[in-house]
Amino acid sequence: MKTTNNGNAINVDLNMEQFDNDALKKRIVAYSRLSEVMQKAADVMRKKGAKA
Repeated sequence: MKTTNNGNAINVDLNMEQFDNDALKKRIVAYSRLSEVMQKAADVMRKKGAKA
C-alpha cells in the first residue's frame, strides 16, 4: 500500500508476520496488572460493605 505525505511516497507494509510482538506483550502485562488492581479494589469495596 502506498500513501503520500507532502508529495513524498510512503510505503506501508501490511504484512501481519511483522506484527510488533514486544508491544503486544507489554499490553498484555499492563492489562494483567490492571485486572489485579481492579480485583483488589473490588475486594476492598466488598469488605467495606459496598455491593459490587
